Amino acid sequence: MSIEPEQSDPTLPPAAPEPMAVPAKRHYVKPLVAGVVFVVVAAGLFVYRLEREIHAPPPPVAPASYDFQAGQCFDREDTTAEVPTTPLDCAKSHSAEVYAVQPLSGDAYPGQTVVLDLGDRVCPAEVAKALAPDTNYAGVKTSFLYPQDKAWAQGDRSIKCFFLRTDKLPMTGHVKDSGLPYTPEQKHYRDTVKPYDTIVGEQDPTVGWTAERDVVARSIPVVQQEIAALQAGPWPHEFGGTIKELTAAKQVELADRRRAAAATDEGSFKHALDDATAHSGSENDRTVKAALSLAPA
Repeated sequence: MSIEPEQSDPTLPPAAPEPMAVPAKRHYVKPLVAGVVFVVVAAGLFVYRLEREIHAPPPPVAPASYDFQAGQCFDREDTTAEVPTTPLDCAKSHSAEVYAVQPLSGDAYPGQTVVLDLGDRVCPAEVAKALAPDTNYAGVKTSFLYPQDKAWAQGDRSIKCFFLRTDKLPMTGHVKDSGLPYTPEQKHYRDTVKPYDTIVGEQDPTVGWTAERDVVARSIPVVQQEIAALQAGPWPHEFGGTIKELTAAKQVELADRRRAAAATDEGSFKHALDDATAHSGSENDRTVKAALSLAPA
């Protein structure tokens, strides 16, 4: 902005000239004294500036909050605890798609264990709502973003459940539009193992070992049913050997689950359940699902 010079008003009488100032008596400072004055002033300015820097408020920190909504996409590799990312157009290349958001309440951070447990419960339960029923989504898995204490302090107060490819390659479009109907072989195997996957999914979020033992007890007839269905077949010849290995593992798991259901103390229960998990045939299950191009549970 420029400042125009002040203009005089021609209608007013001319101003009387200001009296001439009498020259003041000049004072001379010796060069040494002048140098000392300069140093003192400079030191004072330095101390003042340092004090301002010490007591100045810290610079604003970019919040590590990912304000995503269900149906938005983003690039997972660009999302870190320090650098938030912005939603992308799902029609363009991306690596992840949010399918559910779970808000977190309270002022104090509930702890990483609590947040992880909530994500483990909520995100799998929300998958069915986000995808078309009786549709296979091969090559897609789920995960979730969650706030840690630092991100919580910066305003990140939700769990973001998202889809990504198992091979970590980019995606284009929405996952729900990429599914295909089950083939007869895919549907047969899915129906065989789905009750087991469901009952096992109830174990982890259960609070207290006795309550978990009750779930294990209910899982015994489910495992028996799965073994019978695996033995009955029919299964494609190319992975019949894998089915036999899976069946043998399930028979050992069944014995472990019976021990866990009969346990009278937490230590023996946990030990038996760990054995059951080790003998669940999970690797064989993944091999069959990969051969059938089935989405992992």
